[in-house]
Amino acid sequence: MYSCDRYNDPFYIRKCKLAILIAIADNNNFRDIVGEFSEYVRDSDAKFAREAVSAVGEIGTRLPNGAEHVLGQLLSFLDMDLDTIAAETIVALKGISFTSIEFVLNNDLHRYASKISTML
Repeated sequence: MYSCDRYNDPFYIRKCKLAILIAIADNNNFRDIVGEFSEYVRDSDAKFAREAVSAVGEIGTRLPNGAEHVLGQLLSFLDMDLDTIAAETIVALKGISFTSIEFVLNNDLHRYASKISTML
């Protein structure tokens, strides 16, 4: 449905496609777009993978109704055990206002505390 991951496209084209998808994200389609971006986080191009993490965070910032979904997705990136992805995830998490304190309190965030503290 939403795709910008063409390996033969230059980086700047792929980044532009990310920006377009961020711009068209709304309350009806953000889950699909975040899901697509989450696939890009596993891309072999580390720079593009970091851009995808940032894009997920940007959607969470733009769409407060999607913050809970986006926070959950960002936290799942910490399980990948890739320092570059973890670092970009922490930056993205910092940028999102925790509009859903209930989500933060009800999730097992303490298991990520050690990973986050080693990144700081």
